[in-house]
Amino acid sequence: MEAAWRKYRDTGSQQHYANFKRLQNKVVSMIRGDKNDYQHRLVLSFKANQKKFYGYVRSKQTVKTKVSRLRKQDGNLTATDEETAATLCEQFSSVFVRESDICLDVNRMADNIPVQFDEQTVLKKLLVLKADKSPGPDFTHPLFLNKTASVLAKPISILFSRSFEEGKLPSDWKLDIISPIFKKGDKAKPENYRPVSLTSVLCKTMESIIRDEVVKYLQNEGLVPDSQHGFMSGRSCLTNLL
Repeated sequence: MEAAWRKYRDTGSQQHYANFKRLQNKVVSMIRGDKNDYQHRLVLSFKANQKKFYGYVRSKQTVKTKVSRLRKQDGNLTATDEETAATLCEQFSSVFVRESDICLDVNRMADNIPVQFDEQTVLKKLLVLKADKSPGPDFTHPLFLNKTASVLAKPISILFSRSFEEGKLPSDWKLDIISPIFKKGDKAKPENYRPVSLTSVLCKTMESIIRDEVVKYLQNEGLVPDSQHGFMSGRSCLTNLL
């Protein structure tokens, strides 16, 4: 198409211009067709991954929400990022509900709900980790765990078993990275933001294995009612509303 345009520019011939327009229309038609095919494949993929749909919608938003300056309790706006972070921390802490400390008898739990951290179970969990997710405070990326699953499954299974038996967690697994997400209203009000936590991928993997066994036990014993949608496979806020 560029060669056709250069010919028309050099000669000024209407025949060369007509040839350029023909090629231009063909290219535009091919681009539109390819875009339509891509969008069609994208829509089909949404059926298996609802989060992908919402992520796509967010990527198309022209207005990106960023935390800039917030109003402190004295009415003044924060002047630095450090002040903004401290103001959000104070707001999130004020609405945090601290539950009473509960001492769990891990051995008794293991007798009733046999949780096994065998190599194959850990391997299956590592192979389904999403590589596009962010790592937690320990900086262990899910992409790394996914690609090295066959090598790391055994040592990780030993780590999980030891942690479960002793009832202890590594210190990095108890930390998280808090990201403020704007809800609605005045962007200068700290209460209009909600916190989202990034925690250790390894810790979440261990939690997932324990959760599967707990849910299996509750379902087998008939302890989960049909009205329960939270934390249940195949159910969500959407199914609950429907």
